[in-house]
Parts: sequence; structure tokens; C-alpha cells
Amino acid sequence: MAKGEPSKNQYYYLRHPEGGGHLGDISSMTLSNVTHRRPLIAANWKMNKTSAETEVFIRAFLSNFPQGLGSDVVLCTPFTSLEKAHQLLNGTEVHLGAQNLNENKAGATTGEVSGAMLVAAGCRYVIIGHSE
Repeated sequence: MAKGEPSKNQYYYLRHPEGGGHLGDISSMTLSNVTHRRPLIAANWKMNKTSAETEVFIRAFLSNFPQGLGSDVVLCTPFTSLEKAHQLLNGTEVHLGAQNLNENKAGATTGEVSGAMLVAAGCRYVIIGHSE
């Protein structure tokens, strides 16, 4: 392993160079070593559930969700369900995530979504660099 190269057992996250940062500024974020991070449990819904099905599922999920779990829990819904999911998850211990992100702030990229759009939709997390 080369000097400065991460080991398999290290966890990393994106950090804005000025601190704080948000999904709309990913072009200026850097990879940083994380220590003492809470466990993260994320569910990627892939291409499943309409907005109506999302509402039924989240209501049932929240009614059975254990309080004080000790982990960050994230539901990554399809883009078409983000608004409904945000309405239902807002104020709970479960966070909203998106399934993809385009690095551009805006532009002629059909079907893509920017970080600013995801933040406006209520997302706190996004899956980047995944494969099927």
C-alpha cells in the first residue's frame, strides 16, 4: 500500500474545504478520514415504489421504527418519490437520501439531478459511485 493510500478498514466521507458544505458544492469537496463515526444504515430502493406506495411504506416503517437506535438510518428513494418521502420523514430520526447525483450545478443533461435540486428536495445523503 502506497503512503497516503487508504487501507481497506478505513472509512471516508466528503468534506467541504471550508467546513460544513452541502451536496450543491461537491466539486470543491475532498475525501477525509473519519474517526468515531456513527454506523450508517441505508436502504436503496432502486427503481421501486411509486409516490403512493412510498407513503404507505414509510408510514408503516415509522410506526415500527425503534427510537434511539444509535445509527443513522437513510431511505434512498427514487427521484419521483423524494418529495413525498421528505414530507413523511421530516422531523423523524430517519433521513432522506437520493440514488444519484450529477456533478454539474445545471445544464443540458436529460434525466440528471444536481446537488442543489437534492438539497431543495430535502435530501441529506446521496449514493455516489455505485453499481448495479
